[in-house]
Amino acid sequence: MFCKKLISNKGVVRHFINGRFVEACGSQSVPLIPPAHGKETARVITDDIEGCSSAIGHAKGAFQEWKTTPLSQKIKKLSKWYHWIDAHQSLLANLISIENGKTQSDAAAEVQRGMEAIQFAFSAPTHLRGYSSQITPALNIRTRKEPLGVVSGIMPFNFPVMIPCWIAPLALAAGNTVVLKASEKTPSALLALAEGAKESGMPNGTINVIQGGRETVDHLITHPDIEAVSFIGSSAAGRCIHEKASALGKRTQMNMGAKNHAVIMPDANVDEATDAIVGAAFGGAGQRCMAVSVLITVGSSDESRSRNQRIKAMLVNKAKQLSIGNIGSVITNESRDNMARHLRRSEARGARMLLGNRNTSNHYVSPFILDEVDTDMPVYREELFSPVLVCLHADTLQEAIEIINTNEYGNGTCIFTSSAQHASDFESGVNVGQIGINVPIPVPPPHYSWTSTKNSFLGSHHIYGPEAFDFFTQTKTTMTKPQTEPQIPLADEPSAARDALVGGPFRATGTLTNIPTN
Repeated sequence: MFCKKLISNKGVVRHFINGRFVEACGSQSVPLIPPAHGKETARVITDDIEGCSSAIGHAKGAFQEWKTTPLSQKIKKLSKWYHWIDAHQSLLANLISIENGKTQSDAAAEVQRGMEAIQFAFSAPTHLRGYSSQITPALNIRTRKEPLGVVSGIMPFNFPVMIPCWIAPLALAAGNTVVLKASEKTPSALLALAEGAKESGMPNGTINVIQGGRETVDHLITHPDIEAVSFIGSSAAGRCIHEKASALGKRTQMNMGAKNHAVIMPDANVDEATDAIVGAAFGGAGQRCMAVSVLITVGSSDESRSRNQRIKAMLVNKAKQLSIGNIGSVITNESRDNMARHLRRSEARGARMLLGNRNTSNHYVSPFILDEVDTDMPVYREELFSPVLVCLHADTLQEAIEIINTNEYGNGTCIFTSSAQHASDFESGVNVGQIGINVPIPVPPPHYSWTSTKNSFLGSHHIYGPEAFDFFTQTKTTMTKPQTEPQIPLADEPSAARDALVGGPFRATGTLTNIPTN
């Protein structure tokens, strides 16, 4: 029933603006092709500038009332939205699985992680309170956080529920109104979230969802009524958005590309490490910004080298046991073909394929493991967003750290070791935002902020967690000096001054006459 709402009679995916589904219009569109069956189910308009402006206008209109709504009432409405999502988990997971290609279990886990982010939004009263102090006996100071206005989010295809829940609830709790651009590859789940917010009592215009492509994004980030832009996606797009929005004085939060390294030390528990890496590299078909895509084995002795070969053999055997149903599919044929192209180029330069089947004509691909890779090969330099693991070797931990730090990205990394010293040296040595010690995907829970570094992030504050409340608010500081009551002059003071203060003449005796009593 819901799917019928989101697609118009013309077969076009709708917007959700001001509390209702709205027809999308434009001259350009792209097909919506769910990887589950590879057939077009609808069209997504990519250049509906009028629809984008309408969403921003309604969000601006709703802001004046929403920002003055008591925080307790905002949290109450977010709580109702949370319970709506809880009651519709199956619907949301099905929409994710159909349009993204994730397994049902992976899609269900995504919904749960999104709900955890909304739970963190309930802590807004703690994070939005200001503070005050007395500078001198006659001088006080206080701060307060105020919402920015209309804020925007540009959503990725790989987490169509979780990422919006990282952004919208926190922005709304802070008193802003929101315009989210859905991914043209996975629009349905976000539309469901928006309708759920409406059904939960969220006022019209507070959360809006628009469809679109590059033209829509450009209009969204340059519109004068947009105060902040949060983006999750490729580095090339993120840098372009950051440059345009920042030049206009808007806040930006660009969460971009990644190349996440896992290091296995000679003292690691090999069985546990290889189990963890297989799941982190190939789960979700590798379409996670925290997926492990590079393995660095460490050791210079003959024993270590023999152990490293055994590690790779274990990875191959465990990856072979994964079926297509275990990892899901890549999002499009273009993603599959891009992966295959990089594999061929790297093999031509000396990489050795340990595992992989390129004989596929659909979105479902098997895991790939490449050995004898160097840092100049395409499979290492590019973020493939596919189930591909490349293997490098370092003689020492310091050499492994240098490889990681030389890479342009700083999203996530991990080390497998039983040595506290190795763990400490790794933690302090790598210039990467999220670090795992025997943890393959160190994604912070919602009450911590995402902390990417280098070319994985641009902007003023990191996404979700405590930093999100700083990103979505401006801090005002007020200094106050209490004013004392004016002293009434006596008879020997100039009469003009006396009359100005009390509104009437003084008697020569110094007593007051004709002083107003009201």
